[in-house]
Amino acid sequence: MDTFWFVVEAIGTLAFAISGIIEARSRHMDMVGVYAAALLTAFGGGTLRDLMLDGVTPGGRPLFWIEHQWWPVVILGLCMVAWPLFRDPTKATSERKIQLSIDLTDALGLALCAALGASITLRVAPDKGFIAALMAVVSSVFGGVLRDVVCNEIPNVFKRSQLYATAAFLGGALYAGMHAAGIAPHLCFAAAFATTLGLRVAAITFNLRLPV
Repeated sequence: MDTFWFVVEAIGTLAFAISGIIEARSRHMDMVGVYAAALLTAFGGGTLRDLMLDGVTPGGRPLFWIEHQWWPVVILGLCMVAWPLFRDPTKATSERKIQLSIDLTDALGLALCAALGASITLRVAPDKGFIAALMAVVSSVFGGVLRDVVCNEIPNVFKRSQLYATAAFLGGALYAGMHAAGIAPHLCFAAAFATTLGLRVAAITFNLRLPV
């Protein structure tokens, strides 16, 4: 299972980093700006989650990107590879395609990190189901908030837009409910991931929003 969780975290981190790179390049940022946006998007949510959970379990898990310092190096390499591919994205493709690329990579990161956030929370606080759902939102949303702020955008979670944080919360809540019922962690993860991803993709496709 350790390998499974590592792969999940890796894919979610890379998906968020790519969304940060695309967004930053579409804003014509230089390499420093692109790297900063990628780091903030990839690590922001997980960092805040781990700092908050450290108050639940003293001496808890260290920040993963500090414990494994090769992660920032990998993100830097990704930025360098992606740099020429998005040299001038507004000319290479339409704004709609750029936004769709950001939305889809972000949706993948959202779903993976929401399920992962709920899982990590329930490992250190097994009886805190509602907190697990909230941590699913923190893990999956906060990096995107930082990316949007750096890129001079109002974050999706702070405006009435397509379902975003709600999808992460419902996925995390499903994970917590299944965990409480004694269902195996990998099945809880699969259900939470599918729910979050399905809701987010449906929101993008059909412009689903909360009624208020």
